[in-house]
Amino acid sequence: MKSFNLDTTVTVCGGTPQEPINVSNSNDTYVVDTLVDLELPDITVTDSDGTVATVPSMENVVCTPSGQTSVRVSNSDDTYDVTTSVDLELPDSSVSNSNNSYVNALPATEDLALPNINFTDSDGTVTSVPSMEDIVATPFYTIILADGNTVLWVDSQENVTKDASNLVSVWGDKSGEGNDLLQATGSAQPLWSTNGILFDGVNDFMKAAAFTLVQPEMVYFVFKQVSWTLNDRIYDGDISPSMLISQASATPALNMYGGGSLNNANLPLNTFGIVRCLYDGANSKFIINDTTPITGNVGTNNAGGFTLARKGDLNANFGNIEVKEIIIRKVADSATGEALIYQYLSDKYLPTAEEVLTDGSTVLWVDSEENVTKNGANHVSIWGDKSGQGNDLLQATGASQPLYSTNGILFDGVNDFLKAAAFTLVQPEMIYIVFKQVTWSFSTRVFDGDSTNAMVLSQFQTTPSLNMQVSGYSSSLSVKNTNLPVNTFGIARCLYDGVNSKFIIDDTTPVTGSVSTLSAGGFSLGARGSNALHSNIEVKEVIIRKVADSAGDEALIYKYLSDKYGI
Repeated sequence: MKSFNLDTTVTVCGGTPQEPINVSNSNDTYVVDTLVDLELPDITVTDSDGTVATVPSMENVVCTPSGQTSVRVSNSDDTYDVTTSVDLELPDSSVSNSNNSYVNALPATEDLALPNINFTDSDGTVTSVPSMEDIVATPFYTIILADGNTVLWVDSQENVTKDASNLVSVWGDKSGEGNDLLQATGSAQPLWSTNGILFDGVNDFMKAAAFTLVQPEMVYFVFKQVSWTLNDRIYDGDISPSMLISQASATPALNMYGGGSLNNANLPLNTFGIVRCLYDGANSKFIINDTTPITGNVGTNNAGGFTLARKGDLNANFGNIEVKEIIIRKVADSATGEALIYQYLSDKYLPTAEEVLTDGSTVLWVDSEENVTKNGANHVSIWGDKSGQGNDLLQATGASQPLYSTNGILFDGVNDFLKAAAFTLVQPEMIYIVFKQVTWSFSTRVFDGDSTNAMVLSQFQTTPSLNMQVSGYSSSLSVKNTNLPVNTFGIARCLYDGVNSKFIIDDTTPVTGSVSTLSAGGFSLGARGSNALHSNIEVKEVIIRKVADSAGDEALIYKYLSDKYGI
């Protein structure tokens, strides 16, 4: 039998002899001769990172760059940062608002349209508002003042027609009722400033055209008495006397009149205040700022209009006043409505407690949550004065240092006390102290002056009595108050002002009387000025003022303390 191999020419099926096909790669690392169908084998690829894979022949291959085994994927601030050598699916992003009442997850790089939110206004109106847009609610007072009962409303910084000398001819009514206050005569025109509209007390006045105004009616009036003269008019009706306020009795008293009278002396001269007058016969009331209302029968006269700073129909009794704003309502406002209007005026015109306390009359102000220097055992060596006067309360002796806690500064009643370096403190002086009597012991001192019995608040007679006095215990020279139970925080207000002294705990009825007129010359807390008669008390805050605060200022300071401590 004859034999042959692939390298031998072969005649196939009697046809022309055929030579083998040579298949090779470019560098002859793969070479093969064949006369039959050839399937190229897979090749082995070793990647730059050492990975070995089998890859079909004749297919392009892309290797990982030399030395790089993975890819880093991160966002701009690296809060998302991952390294991967495989396909990466970015996680969903989380979108939420500050309280998580809205939470949404969305695929990375996908746009998100925030939904609208529903906003319920103070008047109950519901609107759909774009997210992330600032919202301003309608103040309640504007809703009340737009209820159709406001018949005159003037504001010294709006709708004022004046000449180059700032003399006012028209003070425009913003109530919508057209009751402008007018003065065509130049010599009788009041003077405008950014502080208000000033009536000179000689011949200045303004008057609205007659309009219907019958009881009940409510007047809100922001002004100050620049000077005081008996019977001078703050305002009057269309004729005189009809519905008015005049200067009466003695400075700085004001008289509200409508056929009968109510007097109120709670607005000192040259002090802006908010007057509220309800003319409603026997149910009338007269309030200055937030002092106690004066109530009674003011008569049944109707005003029929409004005249400012003069008798209604007579060229007489011109008031020397400065006016900021007036609101007249033909209704007896509800307690809520009245409170909201008063709050609007108070926020706009009256000083804040902080403004009062930084007016230069505060000589010592300590707060247990501020400026306290203490050691590791919380014993207090310095209680820093935040009045700006530098009257820190000090205690260098460790055994006499009171104990700090978040509840206040605790004096043990044995030997603890704090004392300021001597400073001038003469009557009148007003002390506000937030504290509790932990225990009660006769004659121990809550506070004193620089020396013994200079300016005292002591535990006296029987629990829980407290006694305010200067120099000794004479009953005629002390003011006692029993309205602070033991182990109860309260706010004491002590005015040292000779025969005009008063002692108030929280908002109970003031106890008044006489103390000596001696000066204190400093302040000791928790003991006598001479380091004796130590009291077991816990103190949150102390404020000392070198003035007899006005009723308005006192009320502001008291409210600041009562709001702060929930008393």
